[in-house]
Parts: sequence; C-alpha cells; structure tokens
Amino acid sequence: MNTESDKKNELLAGISLILGILSLGLFILASLSLIWIRLAHFGEYQAISYVYWALLILLGSLILGIAGCMIALVALIRIRKEGIHSKTLRTVIVSLVLGGLGPAFILIYLTFSLLLYNPPSLPIQITPSSIIP
Repeated sequence: MNTESDKKNELLAGISLILGILSLGLFILASLSLIWIRLAHFGEYQAISYVYWALLILLGSLILGIAGCMIALVALIRIRKEGIHSKTLRTVIVSLVLGGLGPAFILIYLTFSLLLYNPPSLPIQITPSSIIP
C-alpha cells in the first residue's frame, strides 16, 4: 500500500466532507432566513432584497454540494482502484450523503415553491375590448 496515495485519498475525503457539511449548513441557513422573512412582515422592497440574498445562499449551497459530491466520487474511484480502506471509505460515503442532501433538498424546496405559488390576481380584467377602442 502506498502511504502517499492513502494521504491523498484521506485529503479528498476530508475536503468533500467539509463541502457537504457547508452545503447542508447553507441550506438550513437559507431556509431559516426565508421563514424569518415570511414572519417578519417587511416592506415589499426590503423583503425582495432579503429573498435575493436567501436565493444566493441556496445557490452557494447547490454549488458546494455538487462540488463535494464530485470530489467524493473521485476519492471513491481512487479508493476502489487501490483497495478498500474502511476509515476513508466511510468518510467518502458520509460526504457523498451530506453533499447530496443539500442539492436534493434545494430541488425539493424549489419544486414545492413552484407548485404552491399562487400569483396575485389582477384587479382589472384585461379583455380585447378593453384594449382596442
């Protein structure tokens, strides 16, 4: 067994684990922020700016989660090629799960948001006869 290769695999597993934890943490932060925005009764423009920040945090969570999964997959392929190491393999599997949870929750959240979104109705009915004199 090559110890330098083992160290590289452990480093990749550790990096992917950190990215997965950050991804899940950013998703939780953005979710709590959106709940706070909903309950705080801000003005229209102030609420919109906070929602944009929450969406930016969700985008960061998505990017970190995908990057963590990709690095974990590279580490998993390298570990399988060189032989199974139980400690590093467990770390890679946990980081794959954590890295995948953030993007999965974001997709579920956005799907429910789009399905449950009811746009406000227009107070004036627009018909062809009201547009053309």
